[in-house]
Amino acid sequence: MTTTTISTGTLKAAIIGMRLQREKLDSAIGELEQFLKAAESLTPDPQPTAPTQATAGTKGKRDMSAAARKRIAAAQKKRWADYHKQQEIASAPVLQPIAEKPKRVLSAKGRRAIIAAAKRRHAKQRELKTMAAGG
Repeated sequence: MTTTTISTGTLKAAIIGMRLQREKLDSAIGELEQFLKAAESLTPDPQPTAPTQATAGTKGKRDMSAAARKRIAAAQKKRWADYHKQQEIASAPVLQPIAEKPKRVLSAKGRRAIIAAAKRRHAKQRELKTMAAGG
C-alpha cells in the first residue's frame, strides 16, 4: 500500500483557498437572496388554484354545438369545391392524342436473314463447346 505525504504547508494553503471560495460563495448567495426578496416584493406570487380537469391529466369530452359542426362542414365543402374547380381548370385544355405509328412488319427476306444468322451463331457456339469438352 502506497502512502503519499503532503506537507503541512500545502494543507494550510488548501484550507485558506477553500475558505476564500466559501466566502465568495456566501456573498454571491447573499446577493441572489436580496434580488429574490426585491422581486417578490414587486410581484407577489398568485394564489395557487385547484387543479383543473385538464391539468389533472384527464381530458374531458369536448362537445361541439350543432351550429359549429354545420359551419365547419360548410367550410370544408367550400374548400373541396374550390379544389375541384381548380382541377377542372387545370385539365381543361385537352390535347388530341398523337396518332399511333403503324406496327412494323418484318419482311420475309429479313426474317430469313435473322434465322440464318442465329443458326450460324448457334453452330459456332456448339463447335466451341465440343472443342472444349473433347479437347
